[in-house]
Amino acid sequence: MQADDDADMETVDGAFGFVPRALTVTRPASPSPSFRTDSYSIVNWTDNNDIFGDPRPSLSDAAPSSSTPYNTIRFASPSPVKASKSLGLLPKIWDALRDSSPTKRGKRRFENISSSFWSELDIDGIVDYASLPPLDGEEGELIDDEACFIDVRAVTGLDIITLLPEEVAIHTLSYLDLKSVIACLSVSKTWRRLAHDNALWRRLFRNRKVDGWALDLRKYNVQTPASLLAMSHSGLGSRHLPAQLQLDWRDLYMTRAELDQRWAGTSVVGTSEDKENATVFEPRMRKLSGHTDSVYCLEFDSSKIITGSRDKTIKVWSLKTGKCLATFSGHNGSVLCLKFDKDWDLDPANALSEEESAESYSATGHSLWRKGFMVSGSSDSSVCVWDMYSCPVERSDGTVDMAVTAVVRGILRGHTLGVLDIRIDGKWIVSCSKDCLIRVWNRVTLELHCTLSGHEGPVNAVGLQGNRVASASGDGKMMLWDLATGKRLRIFEGHDRGLACIEFKGDTIVSGSNDYKIKVWDANTGECVRTLAGHDNLVRALSFDTRNGRLVSGSYDRTVKIWDLTTGKLLREFKGCHTSHIFDVNFDASRITVLTGLAPNGGLYIPQNIPQLPSDWQSKWKDHSFVDLSVEVLSLYISSEEISRGELRALVEKSYKTFRNPDVTPLKKLDDKTYILELFHGPTFAFKDVALQLLGNLFEFFLVRRNARQLVDGKMERLTVVGATSGDTGSAAIYGLRNKANISIFILHPKGRVSPIQEAQMTTVTDSNVHNLAVKGTFDDCQDIVKELFGDHEFNKTHRLGAVNSINWARILAQTVYFFLSYFHLCSQLPPSSDDVEIQYVVPTGNFGDVLAGYYAKRMGLPISKLVVATNSNDILARFWQSGAYEKVDSNESVSSGDATEPAEGASDGKQAQAAGGVKETLSPAMDILVSSNFERLLWYLTYETTEVDANAHDESRRLKAGETVDGWMKLVKSDGRVQVPTSVLELARKDFVAEKVTDQQTLDTIRSQFNATESYIADPHTAVGLAVARRVAQHKYVSLSASTIQVVLSTAHPAKFSEAVTRALSNAPSFDFERDVLPEEFKGLLERKRNVVDVEAPDVELVKKVIEKYAERSEPAQESGVSGGSV
Repeated sequence: MQADDDADMETVDGAFGFVPRALTVTRPASPSPSFRTDSYSIVNWTDNNDIFGDPRPSLSDAAPSSSTPYNTIRFASPSPVKASKSLGLLPKIWDALRDSSPTKRGKRRFENISSSFWSELDIDGIVDYASLPPLDGEEGELIDDEACFIDVRAVTGLDIITLLPEEVAIHTLSYLDLKSVIACLSVSKTWRRLAHDNALWRRLFRNRKVDGWALDLRKYNVQTPASLLAMSHSGLGSRHLPAQLQLDWRDLYMTRAELDQRWAGTSVVGTSEDKENATVFEPRMRKLSGHTDSVYCLEFDSSKIITGSRDKTIKVWSLKTGKCLATFSGHNGSVLCLKFDKDWDLDPANALSEEESAESYSATGHSLWRKGFMVSGSSDSSVCVWDMYSCPVERSDGTVDMAVTAVVRGILRGHTLGVLDIRIDGKWIVSCSKDCLIRVWNRVTLELHCTLSGHEGPVNAVGLQGNRVASASGDGKMMLWDLATGKRLRIFEGHDRGLACIEFKGDTIVSGSNDYKIKVWDANTGECVRTLAGHDNLVRALSFDTRNGRLVSGSYDRTVKIWDLTTGKLLREFKGCHTSHIFDVNFDASRITVLTGLAPNGGLYIPQNIPQLPSDWQSKWKDHSFVDLSVEVLSLYISSEEISRGELRALVEKSYKTFRNPDVTPLKKLDDKTYILELFHGPTFAFKDVALQLLGNLFEFFLVRRNARQLVDGKMERLTVVGATSGDTGSAAIYGLRNKANISIFILHPKGRVSPIQEAQMTTVTDSNVHNLAVKGTFDDCQDIVKELFGDHEFNKTHRLGAVNSINWARILAQTVYFFLSYFHLCSQLPPSSDDVEIQYVVPTGNFGDVLAGYYAKRMGLPISKLVVATNSNDILARFWQSGAYEKVDSNESVSSGDATEPAEGASDGKQAQAAGGVKETLSPAMDILVSSNFERLLWYLTYETTEVDANAHDESRRLKAGETVDGWMKLVKSDGRVQVPTSVLELARKDFVAEKVTDQQTLDTIRSQFNATESYIADPHTAVGLAVARRVAQHKYVSLSASTIQVVLSTAHPAKFSEAVTRALSNAPSFDFERDVLPEEFKGLLERKRNVVDVEAPDVELVKKVIEKYAERSEPAQESGVSGGSV
């Protein structure tokens, strides 16, 4: 048989293998016609003129008897047969020839093929031959490569395919489409056998190349590590690719067809007969956990996934088992990006020589090492070039796995800031950075080839195709560069905001942006071909395949979307699979890998992992100042890529130089067992200055950094800070943010329910960027409004809201520092023999933020024996530790409906009273809170540690389950007013905490007794609550009898802020004079100053929105300050 020039006729074993010309048999030529016309010939075909010769049967022998002397055969004018003309032709032949009756036509169903088989191929199983279009000729049908037509009126029941040589028959059927091949299965046993032929299905598979179907023979029938190990023991040093027809092409075809349907969302789970219960196939999801911090980048091939993390490591995972195969360290910062040569371990060309693998061979007993190549970029501004090595190894338990190791070949230096993205090919390494530059390195020599500059913002992503590089920047522009000349070819403009990612393949570039859009570009013309809209947040990651036209995108909206790149149609969307920002996506024919990191999930921020203190922290930190400790503690949570250590120190120093005491939060001794930690030496004389002075400078720091890049068409970015206060938070936040450029601050306080001094501290600040809202309601009403504002996506997006309440976790973090400082100061005052001392921290609290900071310090490793929660009559926290019920109203109290709580004497310091069952008015108004928002954070940790999950479940499942549980509890508190937690949660809470409540009378008594003590001390009512609880706890069961316990009571506010309560408590003390003993110079005349306040007549979020919309854009510090007022 002569070799076909078709590309599919490859030299492989099987039906289409070539043979020497000498071994072929030439078929006799067709007989000359006795009569000829322009279109056909008529042949008198008799026994004496049988072209097949004996013993092949003639057509006349096969045909039934007829009155005609010959069977009519028509030959068209000579011309080659075209595949497009042959598709679908044979069904008509089968219909005409399948039996002796020419009258049986119409539709036919192949009943012997299962319905599920038709369903899988999207065919209904019925072929309507009568409706097929007419073909060339008159009534005949084209059947072979000599363009022969058979008159079906004279010849019926003839099986032409069976009469052909099998190789020719298979080649003929290979021109059919899938539906026709399926129809062949029901013609006859011979046709069924031919239609199952492997070579036929190989041809069908290869016909789908235009749809992106391809097969890498290196990945097919891939040997497992165990088989590779056996190969090494048998002395076989290399792998052999399977021959083409060793593969099951029909199975490959069916599998790939099913995958296409799954990608398109048309694959269903269930049978075609049960359409009502059939559901669209959903992919299985598997999560990998092992990094100790956020994971920023990933790449994968057919056998492994490689990830880079903020924990400064690179991990290699088995794609099949999810097992971590290796961990590498080489960077001093977060690993932000990486690329490697895919499937380098499958290519025999990467095998090490005997000399190169000698050391490995002696260690492992085999020589199957493969060498690969990887490049990684880091926030430390370096690019690491790695040599990767892999080899199968036998474990101690008898299992065989793949060993992976890596060695840093070289470090590429040149960038001055973090390296954000990398691309590699056989010639180049391309890196881009926050320093606004792109650097191109020679892959072989590792020398710098060129530097591309032109962007005005950080270059977030690059793409590489041949000698062209595409770059995407936060400046909103995308550029195309020529590596040969180092020149810029063109600029692509079209996105409304900064670009976050690009993909460059062939002549197509796809970009994703902070304008939530995806754009498809022609790299040659610069034209934007189409825009894909659908994401609700920044588009962070893209991956597409030019062969099948499939595009996958990942976004900060926590969704993954699949698009048709050609039409722009959204094919599939995966929601709810991720609870955090998506950083990276990759895909192949059968899977998508998605990378997520730390981000909000609709609740409060918490760190995913609480870092542990360094082993030498006690000796290294013991002489640190408050600023030094702040840098050390904050650095455990804040990446140097976000804020460098030098920048962090400058921010901390700037924040705490406003404090009046050089220790910032000094420790004062009352007696041998009791110390006071004074937290009120900041600008507003309250503990919240510690956090909010730093927070204000952090806001300004990031805003200045962003505006320096002018991300949005040169327009300066603004920040609108919103907070609620029961007194101290408002003034501390205002003093932290007053006169800050491009920042507006709106503070809500309950009208008439904060102390006069607290109100004056807020409302007498007349900077134009400061706005006070007096809401007719309670603090809880104010806090609910703030939470609702942050939950309004559109409003938040428009005004760029920022939080100052303790719902901002940065506040909690800042407050952990004074627990460390007081520990060191206390240790310095104790005798050296005090090793058995236990330290209790007693914290007066309402919103649970200050004591939660102590909890984080304890979890980090600070030796705290107990955290004591001190509450006033608003004792929701104290009642929780008694019963495990978190309830707004004490179920044991009996108060008639509609009764009101009587105001306490001296309560003008902060009136929070309302109907019974609500917030009670007390002498310590900053603690008059019904529901403690930060307590939700503690509940999550308690729930997480007591949650039982399947032994095989990943840690992420446990986290999600804990979050769902706490979310359900908080909804019950909101709807029903209470929730009862499980006993396991309550018992765990009691291991670290003790809680007690104090009445107003006990508060007054404590202020009085402490003033008259040997070490006289004037305490504000909140500090007095803490002192009262400390004394009670010291006399009861909470103290270990075998140890000496020292209590440190947090003093949260200066007594001058609560003048009426302090004056009433000490009115009978002859030696007391408020102005002399208490009142600081800063407070004198404060109440008489001008006010800046807007009244809000109801606790309505829409009213508050109106105020923010009215004033936010007009808040420019450069304007002249004045007094504003009004109401809504």
